[in-house]
Amino acid sequence: RRRAWFGALEEAADAIARNLTPRDDLWLALNAQLRDAHGVDVRVLPLHTMPSERSRFDRHSMRLFISERVPVADRTFLAARQLVLLSQADLLDSLTQEAGMADAEAARLCRLTFAGKLADAVLVPADRLRSAARDLRHDVRKLADRFAVRRSLIMARLCALGAADGEAAARAGGTEDPPMFFASLDATGAVLARISAAGFSFPRYGSLCGRLPVFDGLRPGMITAAPVVLPDGTLFTIIATAEEGLAANDGGPPPVVRSFIGMDEAAVRQSVYSFGQEAEPRPVGMTCRLCERQACPHRSHPPATRPAAFHDFVVGLSDHELA
Repeated sequence: RRRAWFGALEEAADAIARNLTPRDDLWLALNAQLRDAHGVDVRVLPLHTMPSERSRFDRHSMRLFISERVPVADRTFLAARQLVLLSQADLLDSLTQEAGMADAEAARLCRLTFAGKLADAVLVPADRLRSAARDLRHDVRKLADRFAVRRSLIMARLCALGAADGEAAARAGGTEDPPMFFASLDATGAVLARISAAGFSFPRYGSLCGRLPVFDGLRPGMITAAPVVLPDGTLFTIIATAEEGLAANDGGPPPVVRSFIGMDEAAVRQSVYSFGQEAEPRPVGMTCRLCERQACPHRSHPPATRPAAFHDFVVGLSDHELA
């Protein structure tokens, strides 16, 4: 219903960000704010003392412990998350109450999720991102470098900007931001987060279309852009990236998270990704259950709207060709 934009949350994040100094070193600034305003000392501990935790807050000693295994960009998020949990408890309670979760565990998860979103907004304030996005023409790589955060966070924040109404954008000193859709996936393709917008709606259940550029075998650190076209002829450009998460302490490989945003033709013409419009758009769908494209080798399920054609005398490009 809110499409990732919460005005009260953004206002609180902007107020916190304005009080952080030095602005060019968020790690130092967050440490100072936690110490001066809340009496919390931040300590980075060696691996052997925190083998299975990213962070832990000790209320008795008022210390926030962060594992040395956590990358620097993620340490700032953990510090910001603790800061908003301490300073914005009333706001987090209000947002959770508004969400109306009936189950206690769901409400607890909802509150922690709002704390994470508020921390994201502290690291990447809306007004600064809006200005930087226009200067850098929505270049995800350069924006992530400027704010010293993960590219997936920049993508999610750009979508939040696009979800703000025109009045909110005008108050921030600019025109309305282009709507974008966003999703983040784990290695199995399961959706970790999603924001529907710009005329693209993610399926509530089931997997995404296997033809989306996010499934093009991206390696961590890579970023790609490609135009796509839906069955109804709607054109989008997809910008996708892959990032490594935190590896387990058992010697196994780190998880890889793939994220992407999509923007319509009008928005992409104003971005650094306009070069991709020269390529032939790739046909995609929302998900196999809602797509009626014929002869698609990526089809893993028949559509819910038409029967599948099972014949013993012909083998199509997929095992679920349409009748």
